[in-house]
Amino acid sequence: MKFHTTKRAAIETAYRQAKAELYEEMIDETGYIYCRGCGATQGQITWSHRIPRSCRADLIADKNNIDPMCDTCHEHVEAGRYDDLGNGKEIQLYIAGEEPELLTIKSLRKDFAG
Repeated sequence: MKFHTTKRAAIETAYRQAKAELYEEMIDETGYIYCRGCGATQGQITWSHRIPRSCRADLIADKNNIDPMCDTCHEHVEAGRYDDLGNGKEIQLYIAGEEPELLTIKSLRKDFAG
């Protein structure tokens, strides 16, 4: 069992609430949960942060920073391979508005690795 400070516990509670709201919104809209990167409905769908939790704790519970993703698409987000995602441009625009340096870093990493 993890123990958090009062502040961190409040952030984690808000994050769980944001995920629940996103889940309900997606179910109400489409009737099922799907990967926003590729549209997959099969397999495990996890919650991916556009800007990592470690970079911006203030955005952990921001619904605009959270996407349901399959493992493959989550890896694309982590590696900065946004062109491989159906919502890649949307993710890039969000990151550019909130944390432009992160977009630059991920672009450099992608270019170096590939």
